[in-house]
Amino acid sequence: TDNGTTNNGSTGNNGTTDGTTNPSSGECTERTFNATATQVQGGADNGGVIIFNGQQEANGMADILIVESWGQLGGPQAAGTYRIDSTKNYKDCALCVLMAAGCDQQSCSKYFYATAGTVTINQYSVEAGQTASVTVSDLEMIEVTIAQDYTSTAVAGGENICIASAELTGE
Repeated sequence: TDNGTTNNGSTGNNGTTDGTTNPSSGECTERTFNATATQVQGGADNGGVIIFNGQQEANGMADILIVESWGQLGGPQAAGTYRIDSTKNYKDCALCVLMAAGCDQQSCSKYFYATAGTVTINQYSVEAGQTASVTVSDLEMIEVTIAQDYTSTAVAGGENICIASAELTGE
C-alpha cells in the first residue's frame, strides 16, 4: 500500500435532498466484475484510511470498482465482514463502495453507489509492501452524480446494478 488518502469523489452515492441514502426500486441489472488491474492505497498516519481500486477493461473502456474505508469516520480497520450502511451519503460514509462505469482516459459515463451488500476485508494493511484484500458480495448499486463537495444524489430514472461478488487484492 502507499500513503495516498484522497477521497476523490470520482464516483457516487444514492443521495436524497436531505443527504441520506434512499435506494431506488428493487430492479437491477446483474454485472460481473473481474479486475484486470488492482491498486491499494492506505496510510496509518491518516486515520487508517484504505482505498481499494479494481479496474476491468473491455473494448478500450474501463469500469472501476472502488472500496473505501475511512478509519477516522468509523470505517473498518481490521479483517472481518461489514454491512454497507445505506443511510449514508458518499460525503459522509465510513465504508463506501463505488463504481465508475464506461471510463476512458478523460471521463466516465456513469457512477454508481452501493446501497446494500457486504464488504469482507480478507487482509487489512496500510503498510507499504504488505498485501491487503477485500471481497464485496451481494452489492446493490444505484446511479448517482457526485458534487464537488462529494455530496451524492440519485439520478432520477437512473440505472440500478447488482454485483454478486468481486475481489480486489494489492499491496
